[in-house]
Parts: sequence; structure tokens; C-alpha cells
Amino acid sequence: MVGYQFRYESLEFQRRARGGRLEERWLDRYQQLLVFQADTARLPRESSRDERHSVDEARVASWMRYQRRRAERGIMPSWQRVLLEQIPGYSWGPSNDQWERQYEELHEFLNAEERLPRYRSTDTRERELGAWVSKQRYLHRRRRLLPERVEALCQLPFRIV
Repeated sequence: MVGYQFRYESLEFQRRARGGRLEERWLDRYQQLLVFQADTARLPRESSRDERHSVDEARVASWMRYQRRRAERGIMPSWQRVLLEQIPGYSWGPSNDQWERQYEELHEFLNAEERLPRYRSTDTRERELGAWVSKQRYLHRRRRLLPERVEALCQLPFRIV
């Protein structure tokens, strides 16, 4: 909580220093993000299977998505980028991070088992990996799999795409 208190005091300082209405609204939403993360120990999601998922969580998650889009377009001030990067677990490309984690898990599975994962396995993790491989193949057939991902999958010891 000490780090959280420090960030909160830092926000108050920035609020007084910047003074603009847009900056104040941005810092308010940023503060909501910090409070959510402090309370739940995770970043918010726009949709969740959890029944405790709230409208506020979806709103903050949507705001996070918008911040990523602003950064991608180059219209985000550097001070905002710095503040977002200080949040543990924050990522500018969460879907890329997820893909890379799945890829690494598949690579480890292939090395350990010397076969492709089965999507009808009784092992939950193997079943999830098998479904992920099927999805990559489907995207590849539809020409919707990014070229760098196709290249990465072609480097694996088994034929995926």
C-alpha cells in the first residue's frame, strides 16, 4: 500500500501542476485504475465471467483500451505513457502478450511430449493448447494470421500451419 499512497500523492501533485480539465479527467480515470488494481490485484477486463464484474470495471477497461489506441496513433503525451507504464502488469499489447505466452507453452509442450496437444484430452491445459492450435490453423486458412506468427509457428518441430 505504500507504493499506492506514493502514486496517489504524485497524482495530486500532477493535478495541481497541470490544471487542465482534460488532464484532470485523465488523472481521475487513472486513479480509478489504481484503486481497482489495489482492490483486486489485477487489471480490469471489459468482459468477464466473474459475477462481481461491474460496470465500473468495464468502463476502466474500455478507457485502458482507448489509451492503447491513443499511444498507437502517437497522440498520447509522454507523461501519461510514463504513468501507465508504472502500473504492474500493464501492457501496450495484451493480445500479443497472450499469443506469445500460448506459443511458449506450446513450444514447451512439444518438447516435453514430442506430439501435438489434443483438443479432446482429459488434461485441461492440453485441451486448451489443442484448441489454440486449431484456432491458429483456422486463422491461417482464412489468411487472417499475421505473417510473423505464421513464421514463428513454422519454426516449431511439428507442422502447425
